[in-house]
Amino acid sequence: IAKGIEWAANNGAKVISMSLGGPSSIMNVVVERSVKKAIQKDVVLVGAMGNSGKEEQMVPACINGVIAVGATDDKDIKASFSTFGAHMTVSAPGVQILSSFPTYEVALTQYGFPKDYAKLSGTSMATPGSTWQETSTARHCTWSSGTRRSAPTPCSTRQRWKIQRCSHGRGRFG
Repeated sequence: IAKGIEWAANNGAKVISMSLGGPSSIMNVVVERSVKKAIQKDVVLVGAMGNSGKEEQMVPACINGVIAVGATDDKDIKASFSTFGAHMTVSAPGVQILSSFPTYEVALTQYGFPKDYAKLSGTSMATPGSTWQETSTARHCTWSSGTRRSAPTPCSTRQRWKIQRCSHGRGRFG
């Protein structure tokens, strides 16, 4: 994960979407260092909160400066599986999202997936929507001072504030 973040940041990425993660108990300082270096280059990092349904911290979403994304259902309320916590920045639809995951005759067909494209659920499905929001709709918001999460550069702070502002206050499922 750390090498991927560094490669993307060093090769011009402006936004890194991370639909992945693991328990903070196995948090590697190398991942945190890579995140901080990317933020210093004004890269916006968006990470999935996890799918435990509990209040806990998952890496890299719990690293300060990462836009941490929870999932909502079709009624725009917290999805039962969505991990949550004070570090969550935004939430987005994450239940039965049509994916590009192929389900034609492949190894997964033997596990009951239909031969089509799958509808998947998870904060990993909510994260791309928030990443899209960051790259497209956030520029239409008016920036003003203040952000709940700290970031080392004004540009990153502004971008984080915009995505929170554009998410209609759904940050903590509130």
